[in-house]
Amino acid sequence: AGTRRTTVVDDLERSVGVIGDSITQEATPVLRSLLRSDGFSTVEIDAERSRRIQVGSGTPRAGLLVLQDLLAAGFAPDAWVFALGTNDIGSYGTAEDFGELIRSMLLLVPDTTPVVWVDTHLPDRLENCALFNGELSTLMRARGMSKVASWSAANAAPFEDLLRSDRIHPNERGRVV
Repeated sequence: AGTRRTTVVDDLERSVGVIGDSITQEATPVLRSLLRSDGFSTVEIDAERSRRIQVGSGTPRAGLLVLQDLLAAGFAPDAWVFALGTNDIGSYGTAEDFGELIRSMLLLVPDTTPVVWVDTHLPDRLENCALFNGELSTLMRARGMSKVASWSAANAAPFEDLLRSDRIHPNERGRVV
């Protein structure tokens, strides 16, 4: 009799793309490690200080342009993580404005690709953060295959010890969260 060969496919190649701002940039080593331990063999992180969603053709490059470039280069990950919006909070004042920014990113991602978007927390502009985060929650729920990771909830009392003295960027513990 012949030898029977069984192949088990448990090492599926999974990829994730992350586009963020300085908060993501500071957490990149931790994010890369955590995502790899969660089974993502390809982890592409593009994060820059002061990054905004649509504004920025130089340095920092707008998140929308980074997404367009990655897609044009053929990068089509199994999931996307967007950690953008904090640097846009002071430039817009309505839920509709924030919705347009968010939709500009989401429209480029196939509906079948999961998206996680990290919401905003800016202590000096909590009202605008609430507008952005509310619109983000509404759009992500409507999209399906999407979740909001709540950085704002992580920094609400009594957990506000996740930030450095600038009250914006994560400290060592906050980078893990």
